Amino acid sequence: MKLLSTTVTDEPQIQEWIDADPDHRGKSTADWWLTGKSMLSFCLQDSKGPLCYVRLDAGERTVLHTQFAPREQVSLVRLVKGMLWCVPIVVAYADSQRAKGVVYKSTNQTLIDFMQKKFAFISVGGDDYAFDFEVE
Repeated sequence: MKLLSTTVTDEPQIQEWIDADPDHRGKSTADWWLTGKSMLSFCLQDSKGPLCYVRLDAGERTVLHTQFAPREQVSLVRLVKGMLWCVPIVVAYADSQRAKGVVYKSTNQTLIDFMQKKFAFISVGGDDYAFDFEVE
């Protein structure tokens, strides 16, 4: 697994994935996902290629945005392996930036259940799910 910067050469694939995603279609453009446009943006890749694009935005809680590949391009097994490797890195990075925690928005029950079971994210209202750091 590796995290790679996103560049303009990634834009066609990102746009294809956005257009194929009914929850994201028309809500962002490929350039929004590029490295340098947010606190941190990257492409999560395994040995076979890209699994998803990730963008982190600063806030009280670090906001985690993810553009997943269409299922016919990336299997659920590959994606799960990538997420198990990547989410702890995202959480550690957010903690190092002195955020209160990490939050993401979703209506996908499979994703919500996975993030709750594997990483202890909980509902914080609406479609938002958060993992908060312990206050010392």
